[in-house]
Amino acid sequence: MSNQVVHNEQDLLMRMAAGDTVAFDTLFRLHWDHVYSVAFLASRSADFAKDVAQEVFLWVWKERQQMTTVQNIRGYLYQATRNFILRKLKRATIEESYKRSLSHPLGYITQAEATPEMNARLKELQQLIEAGIRKLPPQQQRAFRLSREQGLSHEAIAREMGLSGHTVKDYIVKALAFLRKYITQYGDILLVCLFAGYVKNFF
Repeated sequence: MSNQVVHNEQDLLMRMAAGDTVAFDTLFRLHWDHVYSVAFLASRSADFAKDVAQEVFLWVWKERQQMTTVQNIRGYLYQATRNFILRKLKRATIEESYKRSLSHPLGYITQAEATPEMNARLKELQQLIEAGIRKLPPQQQRAFRLSREQGLSHEAIAREMGLSGHTVKDYIVKALAFLRKYITQYGDILLVCLFAGYVKNFF
């Protein structure tokens, strides 16, 4: 970013802090596409992304007097957008639908819940989980599959594999830690959040 752009944006922030709506409108036009894109890439939903972007800029206006010292407005808005995505997911109905589906990946999903968007993201997460499972060490992979695919308890898995219950639990914990890192690396914000709901089913 050039010094001229930084200077201009600092000027916009100062004017905005003083209540200048024209400065806010300029900042809005400069960064709307970036904020919207971050939200859209996380959700694959135009409506979700638009709602998040609107909430972010409403928050920017409300907090304008606290933003005069921001040096990198693009980075600042990126982090703010991530935070708003996470907050919105916590209260969104779609998140609860995803979590119920992940709790019972082969179970019944109502017609109202089975939207194309939901099914696509659920399938994407399941594919990413499967890819991660295949990278686990053989014993961890077997223990994890017995838990995930057959629904066996740690004690039942221990009997099946001739191991102690403590060892089985250690395998599952390590497998989940690896998968969390794997999905964080190769997935997006929404998939990471949904995986957190998936993890709860193991304990």
